[in-house]
Amino acid sequence: MVETRARSGDIAKVWGLKDVRIGDRLGSADALGREHRFAPPALETVIRPTRRDKMPELHDALKQAGTQVYEPVSRFELEVPAENASAMPLNLVECGAVPETPRGQGCNCLVEGTIPARTVQKLEQRLPGLSQGEGVMVTRFHGFQPVVGPVPSRRRSDLNPVDRAEYMLRVFGRA
Repeated sequence: MVETRARSGDIAKVWGLKDVRIGDRLGSADALGREHRFAPPALETVIRPTRRDKMPELHDALKQAGTQVYEPVSRFELEVPAENASAMPLNLVECGAVPETPRGQGCNCLVEGTIPARTVQKLEQRLPGLSQGEGVMVTRFHGFQPVVGPVPSRRRSDLNPVDRAEYMLRVFGRA
């Protein structure tokens, strides 16, 4: 085991500090000086090594740390005529919804539950055909949940510094 001192911008593995979390400050801020402060974590954090030649090590450390991807989830209330209720459970599950037990309300059936926000429109488009145009669905933001299945991805909208040749070509016009 090698012990060394880590400074702001260094990649370090620290263990044995059970009550310390990212964003905590240790010691007096005056004793640390300006170059030794870490920003508290946010939904999006930019991490840069102090030296450019450490970039591959930073990317390797981030890959090793792993990522859990979350997606927005909506709460839904769905009301359909009772004679069309039998078609709803299969369609809800196909859209990734987690329906609760349906309840009868007169000649209608009310189903509540949660659904990934990315599939709300898909269910809305199916609803008129499934309910003979008489179904009503109301959704509202409910929270976030871990993504189930393949992680969604999209093409980068900015430059990729990991692909050095592409990055240099797009920034400076030469590799």
